[in-house]
Amino acid sequence: MTTLTRKLVKDQKGEAAGTIVIICMFMVFVLLPIGSLLMEKYIFALKEQKMRDSLDITSTATYMALSSQQGTVANLTYDNSKLQSIFNQYLAANLSLNSDLTPLPSSIADGKVIVNSVIIYSGPFPQTTPQGKTVNRLTVHTDITVPVKPHFYMSTILNALGLSAVPVRVVADTEVPVNK
Repeated sequence: MTTLTRKLVKDQKGEAAGTIVIICMFMVFVLLPIGSLLMEKYIFALKEQKMRDSLDITSTATYMALSSQQGTVANLTYDNSKLQSIFNQYLAANLSLNSDLTPLPSSIADGKVIVNSVIIYSGPFPQTTPQGKTVNRLTVHTDITVPVKPHFYMSTILNALGLSAVPVRVVADTEVPVNK
């Protein structure tokens, strides 16, 4: 034992119990919350990556569905409502959502997914996305907000604030492969 530990444990009668209580309180109120915060952050990062991958697949599939209906990949003309409808269908399939974008039991989302924007950049290039990224190729820009419930101490904090989920905004700029 170190001299500090001996001093704390052997100083006076009954002080060992106080030291143990202080150490336990330190673990419960400092170490466990920090550990759970780190795990929560890692879980959120994994969920966000899965959502971004789903967005990439959804964007590519949406563009290919639109282009196959017109018989061309270049110089695509489309109606925004049709684009939104096709995108919502593929998004629902890829994120395990109902057709109204509410989650199924197997979904990552814990509430209704909101589609903020779906934009196809097909030329002339370069063009700039709403987030300021410059695109130089055929690109589908998507922006969604997905509510995700935390699991550990963060859920207690959200409940105290009257919230049930954290809105996670996922933005993806997917370059569509064009085979000329």
